[in-house]
Amino acid sequence: MHSREKSQLSPIGDIDITNAASFLHHNMNQRFSPAEWERGLKSCWLENAPNHGFKLTVNGEIVGVICAIYSEQEIDGRKEKFCNPHTWCVLEPFRAKSVNLVLSLIRQPGFHFTMLSPNREGEKIFSFLGFKSLDRHKKLLFHVPSLCILGRVRISYGENISSSHLSPVARTYFEDHWSFEWLRFLEFERDGRSGFLIFKQSTYKRLPCANILYISDKVLFENCWSSIRSWFLLRQGLFTSSIDDRMLVKPPLLSCSIQPGSAKFYMSESLSAEKIEYIYSELLVMDL
Repeated sequence: MHSREKSQLSPIGDIDITNAASFLHHNMNQRFSPAEWERGLKSCWLENAPNHGFKLTVNGEIVGVICAIYSEQEIDGRKEKFCNPHTWCVLEPFRAKSVNLVLSLIRQPGFHFTMLSPNREGEKIFSFLGFKSLDRHKKLLFHVPSLCILGRVRISYGENISSSHLSPVARTYFEDHWSFEWLRFLEFERDGRSGFLIFKQSTYKRLPCANILYISDKVLFENCWSSIRSWFLLRQGLFTSSIDDRMLVKPPLLSCSIQPGSAKFYMSESLSAEKIEYIYSELLVMDL
């Protein structure tokens, strides 16, 4: 296929998902099977979402895609629509048309946009297009056991979590992400108030670590942290947690700064950076 052949840009519809998944498997990352790519492409939490991203085709054959996850999230009592562009892959002869895929997505009105896993070249392009950078600083939280392991805090994990204890918004977020088997869920409750967090098990300095990706109630998390860190260590054998600074009300005393994380961006006419979460994004929907 030659770059001088005429290409067409169009939305990825339901009928295109299988072909788009096959393209990504062969050209983006073969660690994910076509079925896994298809699951990622189908992920959507917005009724009547316009597409699953955009594709570039030549003679009906896909030569480039950018995927999108759509969702509706509640921010300060208002329902807001989000579009999360991710997985941007274009064959070398057609790279000159790459930016057109992004522009097709971000010119859709009525959405807030997040781009949470760009490569180095993508960082430059999204910055040029007006995306703002999210704080990349990270903390390592040490799981030193507390003398009051139980106290007034109730902790539930995995299948033992009862989402009925959560607020309606938190319950929705919990239930929407529960089916992704690489995610781990922990519920914490104190004085009748419940929250939950989502983490992936990873390693830091070769020791088991919890990579925390979402906290539904940051203030409650801070108040329950001594019990949570004890539970992580004694029940799960996890020595530390890694977490973005922006997810903490304030860093715990037993913590330290570590190497900043990868670049993450957002674009919104009305939302500030602290309102942006990683739920409903490739960071959770894909086992990256």
